[in-house]
Amino acid sequence: MPLTIDLSAAALHLSDQEFRAWANTQTVFLSSVMGELTAERRVVVDALEAAGFRVRWFEELGGRDDGAQQAYLTEVRAATIYLGILGDQYGGLLSDGSYAGFSATHAEYLEARSAGKRISFWARDPGDVREGHARNFLNEVRVFHVTGSFTTADSVGTGLLRRLREVAVEDLAPWVKLSDTVVRATRVTTGANDGTIEARVYDRGVLRALQRAAGHGDQWARGEELAVTFFDESGRGRIEELSVASTSSAFSDIAMRVGFERASRDVMRVAMGGFSADDIVERSLRTALFGEAPPEGLRLYGLSNTDDPWAELAGVRLSEDSVRSLARLLLVERLVGRGEAGPVEDFQLGPLRNGTRQVALTYWEPQVYSNVAPQLRSVSGERRWA
Repeated sequence: MPLTIDLSAAALHLSDQEFRAWANTQTVFLSSVMGELTAERRVVVDALEAAGFRVRWFEELGGRDDGAQQAYLTEVRAATIYLGILGDQYGGLLSDGSYAGFSATHAEYLEARSAGKRISFWARDPGDVREGHARNFLNEVRVFHVTGSFTTADSVGTGLLRRLREVAVEDLAPWVKLSDTVVRATRVTTGANDGTIEARVYDRGVLRALQRAAGHGDQWARGEELAVTFFDESGRGRIEELSVASTSSAFSDIAMRVGFERASRDVMRVAMGGFSADDIVERSLRTALFGEAPPEGLRLYGLSNTDDPWAELAGVRLSEDSVRSLARLLLVERLVGRGEAGPVEDFQLGPLRNGTRQVALTYWEPQVYSNVAPQLRSVSGERRWA
């Protein structure tokens, strides 16, 4: 079945009050070559602090040298957002530690990425005289991140706040999938076996789909069983109660009480062809995402699950942030919702370039036996995105 997405909700805008309340929960680590970008750094810090963010930056933390670099990496891990600003210079090279040979800004970016931090990166235009190492660094960042550009100190501050509003929407209004219907939630509350999902629905077709799933219009009907996915959770459930409040012709506010059973881990998972059950999950995922041919040992038996979780997403017109959020949600349903994997640890989906995206995924094996520790698994590659 094709996805039914409340596309109007994808363009949700926050009020100034909502944005400030979110900003008050965020810490931004500012990373750049200092001497070259003094004016930009000052403007950015002033703009962020005026909006309610806490900012961690060199001028606040004290002098930097190679011996102190570990302290700065600790600050990166403690922040919620990494903000990188690049001019023409790459910066001096660190002389020791795990990032020896990299500039401090590059090292801090790598640390932020490995820690799964939100990343906002800005490069000054024009880049005609940008150093070779700096150009290579920027190209590396662009594999997995949409980068902003600026020409003046004021423009980077203005553009950054606009970008952070988009990030805030993904935080405060997460996507929720019920069967093939996708809505933005304004609030999700979960218990052991149930949850409440509140959402503002703009699309009348989406609202009707939810009402049908809840059995509205038939007093004897019970809500149909649905696949339910949100955040890192996925399983089966029913809409047991659905209330709708319409105070505007443009949207309806809904509240759903959903009975929910998390996916179980199958202790009878089968190994075949010299591959463990977790090997088979990984290989089938590579086939589904990247079209990789399975090893001969598995071709003889057939893979258990090679359906493409993103087949219905590629043609939908959404912002990059929403595409990334929905792609992750569909992966959680594909892996966690079928008991094939534990939580998704990290997910990177690069911007669309020449019909393809770069993908990097790290997830935990399922916890099947209490005395066997699950291991991390990683898959990455280039994905066609028609």
